[in-house]
Amino acid sequence: MQPSEDLSLHTDEPDAPRGELAALTEAECWELLGSTAVGRVVVVEGQHAEILPVNYVVADGAVVFRTGSAGVLGRGATWGREAAFEADSIDVAARHGWSVVVRGELREAGTEAERALGDVVHPWAAGEKPVVATVRARSVSGRRLG
Repeated sequence: MQPSEDLSLHTDEPDAPRGELAALTEAECWELLGSTAVGRVVVVEGQHAEILPVNYVVADGAVVFRTGSAGVLGRGATWGREAAFEADSIDVAARHGWSVVVRGELREAGTEAERALGDVVHPWAAGEKPVVATVRARSVSGRRLG
């Protein structure tokens, strides 16, 4: 691996101020998740972890997103499995940001409300995304830096 030639974002200056890391409350986590539109879904398929970016909405203790029917998240092989969802916001120059992780079950949207939310999520990637999926939270945690 070659080191990056662009070191403009390199922030390992020994004298740079360091921020405090603080745990977020569950309410703060949900508020921050609602403030952004892109995150990553993590599932294990076979021997490998799959990490897939999705655009999403949050509702009633779940992350709701659309996906294709042929992919890892939409073909049903991972339904009912434990999944994680992570979203964050990072300001590299100011050295602050936050990260929130939702852990729960990956499943196809089953309730009327979750299916209706599928109409609100408009996928950014081209192609058909007919499957409305959710990660229903068993736990949510987060941290803020700065």
